[in-house]
Amino acid sequence: MSFDDDSGVFHGEVVDTRDVIVFEGDSVAQLEKEFRFSIDDYLAVCAERGRTPDRTFSGRVPLRLKPEVHRAATAAARAEGKSPQRMASRND
Repeated sequence: MSFDDDSGVFHGEVVDTRDVIVFEGDSVAQLEKEFRFSIDDYLAVCAERGRTPDRTFSGRVPLRLKPEVHRAATAAARAEGKSPQRMASRND
């Protein structure tokens, strides 16, 4: 959320949705009202289009490691008969 001194308006944006949802207001009450309106409107549009409002995540995160850490992780995975990628994706 940010405040524009020139216009005297607060601006907000909802994150982790498929689309951009913004709202603004010049008071806390108006900001809350516009936030609720924007969310309700977005959820209605999603329902109308038959899609989920949440942004999808692949579950993959690029990661940089020091070479010696990468080597140790690979060795540990191989010792268990697995690849480092399989080790990282296990759910235990």
